[in-house]
Amino acid sequence: MKSNQPANMNPSRPTRLAFRTVALALLAATSLTAATHNVGVAGFTFSPSSLNIQPGDTVIWTLGISHSSTSDTGVWDSGVGGTGGSYSRTFDTPGDFPYYCTPHQIFGMVGTISVQAPVNQPPT
Repeated sequence: MKSNQPANMNPSRPTRLAFRTVALALLAATSLTAATHNVGVAGFTFSPSSLNIQPGDTVIWTLGISHSSTSDTGVWDSGVGGTGGSYSRTFDTPGDFPYYCTPHQIFGMVGTISVQAPVNQPPT
């Protein structure tokens, strides 16, 4: 009996279309909606002082008068803000990002942004 399948088709071997379908399904399942997180200043502390976020999320610091958001490792520096000043940064890489307020670090004005790798993201 002759098969209707082309000679080069192997039913046990996935096709390109199958791979694309699986890839699109995985992409849809693993895509995350980016969120925005706000950090304010209360006295000489950041509020909240620590945040756990996902890659692609943005943090907005409302710094007010004479405050900054400055990375411990030189990744960013908002500069000292004036009244109503704000600074934003999008975090794409997983890791811990400690920061401080330049004029008030001596008073313990520090914070940490922890960017968590998504649970369903394959390791690189």
